[in-house]
This record gives sequence, structure tokens and C-alpha cells, in this order.
Amino acid sequence: MDKERYIFEKFRSKLNGDDCAVIGERAYCKDLFVEGVHFRRGWLSLREIGAKAMLVNISDMIATNARAKYALLGLALPREIGTREIDELCAGVSETAREWGIRIIGGDTIGSDKILLSVTVISRLCGKAVLRSGAK
Repeated sequence: MDKERYIFEKFRSKLNGDDCAVIGERAYCKDLFVEGVHFRRGWLSLREIGAKAMLVNISDMIATNARAKYALLGLALPREIGTREIDELCAGVSETAREWGIRIIGGDTIGSDKILLSVTVISRLCGKAVLRSGAK
């Protein structure tokens, strides 16, 4: 069974099903970036993990013809992660956000047995939205 498709059907609306939900002049996207699923700590530095978590959302915005303005960040972190490692992870997020003109405006943190980053990006369209449904 395709669980992603199954869940999508549970929340079907004309606003979802694309890289971003477009409402008026705004576009919204969210991605999860999970240790053991999307990355392993041995593959990437913590700075690279933070940067990539932001970049997957930024690329969705670009594909939709939108410019990201704000982001909400959720972090789940294992107990053994120290402040130096947290600084590296946050630096990757912050540097990438700053490079693209995005302000981190809030979020949440929890404990976990692995690293998980949840990024929600809010953007403004640069003209007409480009959606997958319009692809030829």
C-alpha cells in the first residue's frame, strides 16, 4: 500500500497535493527531515543536515514560483546531543535561511531518540503559481 497516497486521500482538498499549498498570493510548504530515513550522521555534518532541511523547502518554493519569507522550525533531538552539536545544526539552518532572505519566526523542540527537523516555509508568489497539475 502507498501510505503517502492513502494519507493524502484522507485530507484531500484543492489546496494540497503539490509541492506547496497556494492560498491567494502566499504559498506554504512543509517537509520532515528524519535521521535514519533522509540522512545518517556519518553521511553529512550537522551543519549540512541543517542546511539541507532548509533547502528542500526552498526548492519547493522555487518550483512553485514563490519567494520564501518566513520559516517555522521544529527540532527533535537526542539527549546525547550537546550544545556544540546543536550550534552546528542551527548554524546550517540559520546560514541557509539568511542566504535566501528567510526569517525563522518560531517553532518547537522536543526530545527524541534521533534527530528530526520539521521545516514550514511561508512565501509570497512571484506572479502566477506553477503547479505540477499544469505540467505538460
